[in-house]
Amino acid sequence: AQEPSSSAVLDPLVRIPVQKDGRTVLVDGEAIVYAAAARGYSSLKLADDKLLVSFSLNELERRLQGHFFRVHRSYLVNLRYVRELVPDFRGTLVMVMNDRQRSRVEVSRRHARELRKRLGV
Repeated sequence: AQEPSSSAVLDPLVRIPVQKDGRTVLVDGEAIVYAAAARGYSSLKLADDKLLVSFSLNELERRLQGHFFRVHRSYLVNLRYVRELVPDFRGTLVMVMNDRQRSRVEVSRRHARELRKRLGV
């Protein structure tokens, strides 16, 4: 079996189960703008919603391959939603996401070079 390349398209069947109002809602991986670590859980930022899931960022990173990239120990982003890269005064980068709120996600220095490579900048 061939390993999927890092530029592989996210499998359209990748869904993340989320508990909401006593039900299990299946969230399409492509709908996730970014995921953030949140005290034993992860917070999924969607275009118009924010949901808590019981998965760690490491587990989400395993499930959401393809367009997702770990930019910080606390953030996993969908590269399709990156709008801008803004240099920070500390030598790090801040990503502005292409969602309604123009969410800002910090990129660690350690991941900045690989991120630029993945985005072709």
